[in-house]
Amino acid sequence: MRSHRDIKRQARRDLHDRAKVPALYIESTGADPVPVTVRIFDKFQALGDIKGTNQQYAEFDDNMPRIIFMRADLPSPKRGAIFSIEPGEAYRLDSAMATDDLTITWHVVKLDAEDADGLPVPEAG
Repeated sequence: MRSHRDIKRQARRDLHDRAKVPALYIESTGADPVPVTVRIFDKFQALGDIKGTNQQYAEFDDNMPRIIFMRADLPSPKRGAIFSIEPGEAYRLDSAMATDDLTITWHVVKLDAEDADGLPVPEAG
Protein backbone atom coordinates (compact mmCIF):
# COMPACT_ATOMS: atom_id res chain seq x y z
CA MET A 1 0.00 0.00 0.00
CA ARG A 2 1.32 3.43 -0.93
CA SER A 3 1.87 5.95 1.82
CA HIS A 4 -0.06 9.20 2.05
CA ARG A 5 3.17 11.02 1.20
CA ASP A 6 3.61 9.00 -2.02
CA ILE A 7 0.00 9.67 -3.03
CA LYS A 8 0.51 13.39 -2.40
CA ARG A 9 3.69 13.41 -4.50
CA GLN A 10 1.89 11.71 -7.38
CA ALA A 11 -0.93 14.25 -7.15
CA ARG A 12 1.62 17.07 -7.38
CA ARG A 13 3.24 15.48 -10.43
CA ASP A 14 -0.19 15.09 -12.05
CA LEU A 15 -1.10 18.72 -11.28
CA HIS A 16 2.17 19.95 -12.74
CA ASP A 17 1.71 17.83 -15.87
CA ARG A 18 -1.74 19.34 -16.46
CA ALA A 19 -0.92 22.99 -15.69
CA LYS A 20 2.65 23.32 -16.96
CA VAL A 21 3.80 25.57 -19.75
CA PRO A 22 7.12 25.28 -21.56
CA ALA A 23 9.80 27.80 -20.62
CA LEU A 24 13.48 28.49 -21.13
CA TYR A 25 15.61 29.09 -18.04
CA ILE A 26 18.32 31.66 -18.82
CA GLU A 27 20.75 31.91 -15.93
CA SER A 28 22.67 34.95 -17.21
CA THR A 29 23.38 36.95 -20.34
CA GLY A 30 24.96 34.66 -22.91
CA ALA A 31 24.15 31.45 -21.00
CA ASP A 32 22.64 28.55 -22.90
CA PRO A 33 18.85 28.41 -22.31
CA VAL A 34 17.66 25.31 -20.45
CA PRO A 35 14.22 23.95 -21.43
CA VAL A 36 11.95 23.38 -18.41
CA THR A 37 8.25 23.45 -17.60
CA VAL A 38 6.71 25.84 -15.10
CA ARG A 39 3.41 26.87 -13.58
CA ILE A 40 2.81 30.62 -13.50
CA PHE A 41 0.70 32.43 -10.90
CA ASP A 42 0.37 36.10 -11.82
CA LYS A 43 -3.16 37.15 -10.91
CA PHE A 44 -4.08 39.84 -8.38
CA GLN A 45 -5.39 38.71 -5.02
CA ALA A 46 -7.47 41.07 -2.89
CA LEU A 47 -6.41 41.04 0.74
CA GLY A 48 -8.06 42.60 3.78
CA ASP A 49 -11.62 43.71 4.53
CA ILE A 50 -12.94 40.43 5.86
CA LYS A 51 -16.62 40.49 4.94
CA GLY A 52 -19.11 40.12 7.73
CA THR A 53 -16.90 41.72 10.38
CA ASN A 54 -16.84 45.22 11.75
CA GLN A 55 -13.05 45.34 11.93
CA GLN A 56 -12.64 47.60 8.87
CA TYR A 57 -9.41 46.00 7.70
CA ALA A 58 -7.55 47.91 5.02
CA GLU A 59 -7.83 46.49 1.52
CA PHE A 60 -5.02 46.13 -0.96
CA ASP A 61 -4.17 44.06 -3.99
CA ASP A 62 -1.28 41.65 -3.74
CA ASN A 63 0.38 40.99 -7.06
CA MET A 64 3.47 39.03 -6.21
CA PRO A 65 3.70 36.73 -9.22
CA ARG A 66 5.17 33.29 -8.59
CA ILE A 67 6.59 30.51 -10.68
CA ILE A 68 6.58 26.88 -9.58
CA PHE A 69 8.77 24.21 -11.15
CA MET A 70 9.97 20.73 -10.36
CA ARG A 71 13.20 20.46 -8.33
CA ALA A 72 14.33 17.57 -10.53
CA ASP A 73 14.21 19.86 -13.59
CA LEU A 74 16.17 22.72 -12.05
CA PRO A 75 17.68 21.97 -8.63
CA SER A 76 19.75 25.17 -8.19
CA PRO A 77 18.14 28.22 -9.82
CA LYS A 78 19.87 31.57 -9.37
CA ARG A 79 18.36 34.87 -8.29
CA GLY A 80 18.13 37.21 -11.28
CA ALA A 81 17.82 34.39 -13.81
CA ILE A 82 15.05 34.64 -16.41
CA PHE A 83 12.25 32.29 -17.39
CA SER A 84 11.24 33.09 -20.97
CA ILE A 85 7.76 31.78 -21.80
CA GLU A 86 6.75 33.19 -25.18
CA PRO A 87 7.48 36.33 -27.23
CA GLY A 88 7.02 39.32 -24.91
CA GLU A 89 6.51 37.22 -21.75
CA ALA A 90 9.34 36.55 -19.34
CA TYR A 91 9.93 36.57 -15.58
CA ARG A 92 13.03 37.34 -13.49
CA LEU A 93 13.62 35.28 -10.33
CA ASP A 94 13.46 37.50 -7.27
CA SER A 95 13.22 35.48 -4.05
CA ALA A 96 12.82 31.80 -3.30
CA MET A 97 10.18 30.41 -1.03
CA ALA A 98 10.89 27.30 1.04
CA THR A 99 11.39 24.19 -1.08
CA ASP A 100 8.35 21.96 -0.94
CA ASP A 101 9.45 18.37 -1.47
CA LEU A 102 9.13 18.02 -5.26
CA THR A 103 8.67 21.66 -6.22
CA ILE A 104 10.39 25.00 -5.89
CA THR A 105 8.42 28.25 -5.81
CA TRP A 106 9.97 31.64 -6.53
CA HIS A 107 8.54 35.11 -6.34
CA VAL A 108 9.23 36.66 -9.73
CA VAL A 109 9.12 40.03 -11.46
CA LYS A 110 7.31 40.07 -14.79
CA LEU A 111 9.46 41.79 -17.38
CA ASP A 112 8.00 44.53 -19.53
CA ALA A 113 7.24 43.28 -23.05
CA GLU A 114 10.08 45.45 -24.39
CA ASP A 115 12.57 43.84 -21.98
CA ALA A 116 11.32 40.35 -22.87
CA ASP A 117 11.49 41.06 -26.61
CA GLY A 118 14.32 39.23 -28.32
CA LEU A 119 14.75 36.58 -25.63
CA PRO A 120 14.77 33.02 -26.93
CA VAL A 121 11.48 31.19 -26.39
CA PRO A 122 10.55 27.50 -26.25
CA GLU A 123 9.92 25.87 -29.59
CA ALA A 124 6.27 25.49 -30.47
CA GLY A 125 5.17 21.93 -30.45
